[in-house]
Amino acid sequence: MSKVFKLNKIGVRELLKGEDMKKVLSEKADEIVGRCGDGFESDTHIGRNRANVLIKTNSIKSYYKNLKENTILKALK
Repeated sequence: MSKVFKLNKIGVRELLKGEDMKKVLSEKADEIVGRCGDGFESDTHIGRNRANVLIKTNSIKSYYKNLKENTILKALK
């Protein structure tokens, strides 16, 4: 017979929204931005359900570079 597993929803929410998770995401985002090169930046924030990171361009040149070469997508691999 299988055992019943009850997820602690409050604990998981605290884990996903905590500063430790924000730090991990920020470190990963910095690695990705480093692979993208100049003209890219990251922004980490706590959302409604979890910590989020956004990697974006910060210049017109890098914007068009990303459109043409999918720079951010390739840096994720």
